[in-house]
Amino acid sequence: MRSIFFIIMLVVLCVGATFSQALQHKPNQLFISPELSNGTSFILNQNNYGYSELKNSLTWGGQFGVMVGWDSFLKHTIKTGLIVSKWGQHYDDVLTGKQVAKNVDLYYVQIPFTYKYVFGSKRGFDHEVFSPYVFGSVRVGYPFSANVKFFRENEGGEMTEEDLVTFVTEGNWNINGDEIITMGNPSKDRFLFSWLDINLEAGGGYQFFITRLISLFAEVHVVSSILDTNAGEWRFRNENNKYKGSYNLYTGIKIGANFYLYKNKR
Repeated sequence: MRSIFFIIMLVVLCVGATFSQALQHKPNQLFISPELSNGTSFILNQNNYGYSELKNSLTWGGQFGVMVGWDSFLKHTIKTGLIVSKWGQHYDDVLTGKQVAKNVDLYYVQIPFTYKYVFGSKRGFDHEVFSPYVFGSVRVGYPFSANVKFFRENEGGEMTEEDLVTFVTEGNWNINGDEIITMGNPSKDRFLFSWLDINLEAGGGYQFFITRLISLFAEVHVVSSILDTNAGEWRFRNENNKYKGSYNLYTGIKIGANFYLYKNKR
């Protein structure tokens, strides 16, 4: 009887140890990570096609994505996925005594390639520990949609929408006016912008495990274009008779979660 009891206890302990080991975070892990960011968006060096440049106004932007990554000892992480970003810049100003406005809203689909490093000496899974980290990435993007709208105050004091050609050739003093009139308005606002956008991203934050399968994270990040966002045929001289490339810049706060898929072998 005693030997049977000993055998049963041994089996229970072995099963319990195996189950406990299975719950531990393995050294190398695959994970899926949804993430959401909210922040402010800018266009550096606005392109107003030779017309007067307008004053920037606060412009909100955002991003949403789903990533797939590989985590090594919770210290080194590489990940990629798909991100949809809303960027752009809004402008408000007064020209020749009239209120004017320009709204540029850009929508990108992007593929990031990210590396993350977690600070501290912890290895494997650790409950109730906030772990700081830094990360950097390269993003390759495509502008799948764009909305560019121009507004000018009319004689009645109301803001009315104008097309691009009418807005930027007002007053007949734009040095590019004749060429722009010949080109006409683009059939789609998206054609005002380059079909390829490459960005560099950097940031840092904290991650925290809430279960043995899920960690949450919050971070601040900055994303900047390294390529001119304007389409080649719309790179006109500015009012100072020089052309300057335009670049997206985004700063925001990102939150998300990592859902780990356990690996059986160490």
